[in-house]
Amino acid sequence: MDNNLEFRLKLNTDSEYKNLYEWSIDEVDSEGNVVGKTNQVHCDINSFSFVATEITYTPEFEMADTNKSVKNDKNDYLETAKFVTEDRNTIQGKLKSSETFPQFSFFGTNRKLDTFDLIIQSDKDLKEVCYLNGFPESRHDFDSSGAMIINDCVQIVISTSKERFEKIVDLILKDRLNGLTINLSGVQGFYSNWTPDGNYMYVKILTGSNKVDIPENCEIKPPKIGIVENVTVRPVTIQNLVLTEEKEDYNEENTTLQKSGSSKSDALPKQEGYRKFFDKLLWIIIIIGLAITILNQ
Repeated sequence: MDNNLEFRLKLNTDSEYKNLYEWSIDEVDSEGNVVGKTNQVHCDINSFSFVATEITYTPEFEMADTNKSVKNDKNDYLETAKFVTEDRNTIQGKLKSSETFPQFSFFGTNRKLDTFDLIIQSDKDLKEVCYLNGFPESRHDFDSSGAMIINDCVQIVISTSKERFEKIVDLILKDRLNGLTINLSGVQGFYSNWTPDGNYMYVKILTGSNKVDIPENCEIKPPKIGIVENVTVRPVTIQNLVLTEEKEDYNEENTTLQKSGSSKSDALPKQEGYRKFFDKLLWIIIIIGLAITILNQ
């Protein structure tokens, strides 16, 4: 196996700001010259946020015969086999950084890591924990069938309780999972060039595949990818709400109150009927008045 790394790594203990950081990691070329960003310091106090672009639920199970005796006959095998079945349900996904920066890459290369792999699992034998795996691009040569190249890969692995796991599975199966965000903090193995505000533009990841040249008699052991002190998993569901709004409309005489649920077209015939009634009543009153006046004369 050949890891496709372009630069060597060197531990730098000659810090310009000893009160801020005592050591850093530099990438150097074949001639020993520092390349890229200098003073890559451990940034385990920062938090990093990712959003899911793809989610897959795999209800996998494994069966194993616990009776290890040799069986040459199928019938004997069927009678004596004792299988134990174990569920290995997993939620897998693809993640990307929720912001344009920072941009991620492995130490020893300038290849940009556009996506992270997400693995959420639940197993009665596993305790609740979160950790990272990192695998720089590697080439595997075979005798006759050529070679296989495995691309750069970072895995965020989360083992959680059955109850929490099934809540997410339920959202997936009911097509109610509209988004998923992962927030990590206290991540070991993440480095960036030091800045006063702690906002890192580029993050380098140190893995077990990286060898760091450490000065003689130096006891510093640069942390590598693995431990995560805090993780927040936030499933997002969106429910469209239908809002009903009550409206009040008044006619010209302010005599008809209309609320939502009855249309204006229903109120107009009633208003016209009232006008005709009052017009007739007015004429009757006028005629009676004239008749009384004539009789009095």
